[in-house]
Amino acid sequence: MKVLIAEDDIVSGQLLSRLLKKWALEAVETQDGAQAWRALENDPEIQLLITDWMMPEMDGLTLVKKARSQEREKYLHIIMLTAKSSHQDLLDGLNAGADTFLNKPFDAAELEAHVRVAKRMVELEDRTMRQLEELREKNNHIRNDLEAARRIQQALLPQEAPSAGRYEFSWVFDSCDAVAGDMLNIFPLDESHVGFYVLDVAGHGVQAALLSVSLSHLLDPMPHRAGLLKRRVESEPGYEIVEPRNVADELNCQFEKLGHTGVFFTMIYGIIDTRQHALTYTRTGHPHPVIVDSEGARSLGYCEGLPIGVDESAVFEQKTIEFKPGDQLFVYTDGVDEIADAEGNILGAEGVRRLLNQTKNQPIRKAVMSLRGALQEYVAPNPQLDDITILGIRLKTVNEP
Repeated sequence: MKVLIAEDDIVSGQLLSRLLKKWALEAVETQDGAQAWRALENDPEIQLLITDWMMPEMDGLTLVKKARSQEREKYLHIIMLTAKSSHQDLLDGLNAGADTFLNKPFDAAELEAHVRVAKRMVELEDRTMRQLEELREKNNHIRNDLEAARRIQQALLPQEAPSAGRYEFSWVFDSCDAVAGDMLNIFPLDESHVGFYVLDVAGHGVQAALLSVSLSHLLDPMPHRAGLLKRRVESEPGYEIVEPRNVADELNCQFEKLGHTGVFFTMIYGIIDTRQHALTYTRTGHPHPVIVDSEGARSLGYCEGLPIGVDESAVFEQKTIEFKPGDQLFVYTDGVDEIADAEGNILGAEGVRRLLNQTKNQPIRKAVMSLRGALQEYVAPNPQLDDITILGIRLKTVNEP
């Protein structure tokens, strides 16, 4: 440890220097406060200052104040040598930034004890700084990993809407953390059927994101023997589209043990028949979809089902509704209807319908973005506390391009 001595008495300064070297410390001698201040400015390795109070050029109290105003990477421990002993003098020294005092003429044993205390504090501060640096490095590593995970998760989202006749699609995927427990996808199942899902894994962060990514792989629309959405069969066309409720049943069988860990997920999975303009869907504990038609916004308040992973014996329903030209369908996660304003008022399903009433007859992208903007205004200035995912689907009228 490097020690700076600020002592105008040459004999006292030399004695201090010899004692410090005897204790295996590096000593730098200066004869007044101004010299000591220049030394502090030029040498960031100094970690202990032993200063007299009364000195020419700059007294010890001023030196201490300037030293404490200095931005140093390493903590500077300060011992003041003084013949002053009044209560106010001691308060002045402490308020200026001194750590401790030693009466003059000083006792070598007492000085050694003070130096040992200073050394312990400096070593503790050095160890703390090293630990903080290690934590910063680990934090940067975690941040980089999360950013890579975020990019991977984003890559699993649909990159463009599928071609589906007069149907148009738009979506928002907005996580509150680096990675999200939400997931969505839209995909063609064959020439006349489009599948979509919006799911929400309970919780946030990495655990929820890992499950949402795993589910996106399970809900792969490519036909194969073990597929959940399409299975290969011997007859033409070589595959069959699995009904939504059966998809939910199979997912619940595969994830029946999730409930014991407190992890579960909700989902809307639907299939649109683009020729018959019919939507068949299943709902597993998810917020009810909202349809906006000529009469306004209303929830599709039926099709009940528990979240996946809660009850291995759960039964899932499916419903079919008709799409009419101009109808909009909105599927969203609970980060939408459970959002709260600055006073803590929850928006709720009724509030979502109220906002969606204003999007009637709008192109679906404009409608989805209008809803997202309204949510941002509602929550401001509070931070977003949950993932927000919105999927909008609209059947264009016959004359629309």
